[in-house]
Amino acid sequence: MMTNTVHTMRETLLNLSSSVNLWTSSLNNAVVNSSNTVMIDEKTVLNSDLGGLGAFVGIWEGLSSPNSMNDIIGKTELYGTSQGQFSNKTIETNRPGVNLLDGVYTIGLFLRANDITSLVASAVLNQSNPLNYQSTSVFVQNATTQVISVRYQIPENISPNSRADWIYLFKGDQPVMNNTNYLKHVSVGSSPAGVLNIPVDDIVLQPGNYIVQYNPGHSLETVGAAYSFIIE
Repeated sequence: MMTNTVHTMRETLLNLSSSVNLWTSSLNNAVVNSSNTVMIDEKTVLNSDLGGLGAFVGIWEGLSSPNSMNDIIGKTELYGTSQGQFSNKTIETNRPGVNLLDGVYTIGLFLRANDITSLVASAVLNQSNPLNYQSTSVFVQNATTQVISVRYQIPENISPNSRADWIYLFKGDQPVMNNTNYLKHVSVGSSPAGVLNIPVDDIVLQPGNYIVQYNPGHSLETVGAAYSFIIE
């Protein structure tokens, strides 16, 4: 009598180096200068083509995400290629009835021109006082020969699957823009924060540099966060 034997590959913990790099999309240090002017520091992921994408920082009334570009009462365009560092920007609004010293407003960092779904960071102004800074981040929590566990976070008023967010795994040590040579990619569910497992049981992760990227809107051009790590 013949029997069938099933061989399964044993899951092994991968040894990760402590040498890592983290790139986020963030806002910080908002200062309301007048009833129609606010300054804020913005940071985007290294190598992002801000000018080509039409990235911008915008402001709107209230706490919820804007429904359309018509809700944006003031914005400042971003130019050039991101250096991955904070840069100060000034946003001015001339819409009648708006007073940034009074009321609740939200400032957002958007990666694509005229696309409110490309929001990757936000900050609230309450009676001109800045609070509740929220960013996009991603990092590797654990890695084995079967899965790479990735923790991610985006602004809490966004549902990732509503705009088709994805997390990519690449070989390399810096953020990769518009590159289709990814090793793996997985879609993100409905939660704005959580842990996602990237299955790697069908590939061999050799020692070297790797990077995971959080891409909002299933676009290889827009990278909201990145994290590089080394498998030893």
